[in-house]
Amino acid sequence: MKYASYEFIELIHHTSQQCSSLMNQCIRYIDTHIYEKITLLDLEDATAHSSVYISSRFKKELGVTFSQYLLNKKIEEAKHLLLFTDHSYQEISTLLNFTSQSHFTQRFKQVTGQTPKAYRDMNFKYL
Repeated sequence: MKYASYEFIELIHHTSQQCSSLMNQCIRYIDTHIYEKITLLDLEDATAHSSVYISSRFKKELGVTFSQYLLNKKIEEAKHLLLFTDHSYQEISTLLNFTSQSHFTQRFKQVTGQTPKAYRDMNFKYL
C-alpha cells in the first residue's frame, strides 16, 4: 500500500510538470468532481476557456480526448472502489455517474480488458 501511494504521488507530480496550467486546472477539477457528471461545459465554466479550446488541449497535451481521459479516471476510481470497498457493481456505477450497471461493465471491460467482477475476483486475493 505504501509503495502504491508513493507511485501515485510520483505519477501526479510527473503529470503536472508536463502539463500547462490550464490542463492542471482541468485535471484538478476532474479529480475533485470525479463522483459528479463532468462535461466540457463544466471545465469551460471552471477555467474561463472555451470547451473547443479545452478539448484541443486535452488531445495535444495528454494524447487523449477529454472523454477518454475522463473515462480512464472514472475506471481508475472504480478499480479503487472494487478493491477497497464492499460496494456492489450497481452502487459503483451509480456513484461514478454511469448511465447503468451494464454501461459501467461495458466501459470497464473496454478499458481494462476484464469485467468488474473478474477484476475484483482476480485482485482481491492479493489484498
